[in-house]
Amino acid sequence: MANLELLDPYGQDVPDFIDSVLNDTVNPFEKPKTIPWWFKCPKFNARGTHLATGCIDGRLVIWDFITRGVALTLKGHVDAVTSTSWAKNGRYVLTSSMDWNCIFWDLKYEAKEKTIRFASPVLFAQLHPLKLRTFAACVLEEFPVIVSFESGREVRMDLKTESVEDNKILLGSNILCFSVTGDIVFLGTAKGFIFIFNTTDGQFISKVKATGGSPIKNMHVSKQGRDLIINYERVIKTFSIKIDASTCQLDPQNQFRDLVEPIAWSSCGFSHNGDFVIAGSAQKHTHKIYVFDKNAPHIIQNLEEPKAEGIVDLEWHPYMPIIVSLSRYGAMFVWSVGNQDNWSAFTPGYQELHENIEYFEKETEFDWVQPKGRNEKIQMENEVVEVMRVDGEACLCEEGCECDQEQGYIATRPEPDVDIE
Repeated sequence: MANLELLDPYGQDVPDFIDSVLNDTVNPFEKPKTIPWWFKCPKFNARGTHLATGCIDGRLVIWDFITRGVALTLKGHVDAVTSTSWAKNGRYVLTSSMDWNCIFWDLKYEAKEKTIRFASPVLFAQLHPLKLRTFAACVLEEFPVIVSFESGREVRMDLKTESVEDNKILLGSNILCFSVTGDIVFLGTAKGFIFIFNTTDGQFISKVKATGGSPIKNMHVSKQGRDLIINYERVIKTFSIKIDASTCQLDPQNQFRDLVEPIAWSSCGFSHNGDFVIAGSAQKHTHKIYVFDKNAPHIIQNLEEPKAEGIVDLEWHPYMPIIVSLSRYGAMFVWSVGNQDNWSAFTPGYQELHENIEYFEKETEFDWVQPKGRNEKIQMENEVVEVMRVDGEACLCEEGCECDQEQGYIATRPEPDVDIE
């Protein structure tokens, strides 16, 4: 899945059926009896090999997305996890929780590296795209804050303006996201404003009135870094991002809504290539996903699972046409593309048959002929093949990234057999 060279560049870009369900032992169509396995906030790592989810009992569950099984389960919070965020190297995960803490996890050692305590519940947190041990957080009834612990010493920088009125609005910040380079952070507030700050010195740049006063529920920047999407009430809106040396401008682009049946949206996001916008219906008893064309606000496709409950969150795979939708009962549905085998692509002389035919063997078709260059072939077979060295893939980080060596996979530790008497 992580080998990008094997992906079909001409394949279908929009999923159309449910490939599998990630829910461990819970029935995806029934309310689970054990509450702790209600998952929240699914997030892919940079290569899409693992999926991080939080639980309402405070656990962090890492899924191996290739085998579709649980790779790690880490317990650190004592209340519901509100957000998960991956480091670009795939080794570290940041979680925020209603227990007033943010935990920086080292998945290599399956342990906490740092716990950051705040004065109230943490609504949302996200790691800096390039700086490994720097993140921004929205804290209940507090100013948004950027926290850095690069050198072992914790440094906090509140994001606020010189205006008293603007600061009152910033106290209601509930969502944020970084630009692709991490130089800019966008803050969504309960009053419908988007505040833009410089992450280097915390300097206030500008603010945009994105809604008519409705709270902003979700906010994402496209993988290409050119667009911003927000979700409020029954409308999804996109903005184009224009960043200069010291300024950042958001220009409204399109609005997306269901014209037939106006419904509220529970989550939204961009596709892996930035060409599509996805939205999940907030109706409690309807598991429906809408796929829009980003440049022309019309519906491309509807994805629906009649037996499942409503959608809580959505996540699109970073490189493939795969969507993970999280239902109200904690089951995660994996929507994928139905691939059709094209065997004629392997060799020009291959003929695809629709029915059986009788084949007549040619007289010399299977006669063995001494090949030319036999000595060279024997010499190549006698060469020692290096099987111990692993050629690592190039790091996905941009220039200036401070992350450690990339970790694309998490080794599963075998559990000892239990004797059953």
